[in-house]
Amino acid sequence: MYKTNIRKLPSGVSLKHFTSGESVVDDFLYRNAVNREQRDIFSTTVFFTEDQEKIIGFYSLAASIVEVKNPYDASLLGTLETMGNDVSIIPFPAIELTWLGVDKQFQRKRHGTMLLKSLFQDILIARDQLNIGVSGVQVSALPGAVEFYQHFGFKYLHMNYDRVAVFPETYPLFIAMRDIRDVI
Repeated sequence: MYKTNIRKLPSGVSLKHFTSGESVVDDFLYRNAVNREQRDIFSTTVFFTEDQEKIIGFYSLAASIVEVKNPYDASLLGTLETMGNDVSIIPFPAIELTWLGVDKQFQRKRHGTMLLKSLFQDILIARDQLNIGVSGVQVSALPGAVEFYQHFGFKYLHMNYDRVAVFPETYPLFIAMRDIRDVI
């Protein structure tokens, strides 16, 4: 598998040939990924087959914060002692996984796993070599992707959606750095 930033796409590769089965994911890659990269809003990494002819998948990242809003969040981040009786919102530095998609042709063949592990390795490198503080990775997962992320240790953020009758369009999930290290 060949990996590169979206700014350095191999010649002849068209983003229009990518189809994940989720139109919102495909539309982001077709219409917004390059523009957001050029404006330094997101950084998009694209993975290709070894012959560099087909896109396997991609992910986009942005610097972000995760808001610790309640004791549930504090326990997730291991920061319960900072909450005490205080109900204020506490921001922690995080990486936001803004988009992740795998082409239908490569789904259910562990390519999503490879993308996520590559992402985790890159975050650990940035954390350790550049000494950048980051509490973990957050994602707003589409309903069909929640189980995938949970398999890698992501947990619901702000509340346990399995225990409440709330069905949002996306589910906020988070994985702490200590858990990322365990996955790798």
